[in-house]
Amino acid sequence: PDEAETDYRRTLLLDAQTQQALFSQHLNTRLTALAYPFGFYSELSESVADEAGLRVTLTTQPGSNRIQKHKPETLRLLNRYTITDQTTPRELLWLLGRR
Repeated sequence: PDEAETDYRRTLLLDAQTQQALFSQHLNTRLTALAYPFGFYSELSESVADEAGLRVTLTTQPGSNRIQKHKPETLRLLNRYTITDQTTPRELLWLLGRR
């Protein structure tokens, strides 16, 4: 990796470790999931998330997921639906494919 990538990796890992410490200190729990802001992720951010102990990552891609027992990789880059207080039950059912 070039120097810029190494610096970026170090910055991402430091940020993840700082968040882990804050969760531990103030909430007495461990952070295990990351919803990527605006859905932006890369192979590098996934690698750092794994190194930081984040077992679950979520994108902003709409869609369902197939999570399989004993396959932790199925908890990575999960799709998610954007649901707001304006989403009706009918819209939610449509999103979930139960028209």
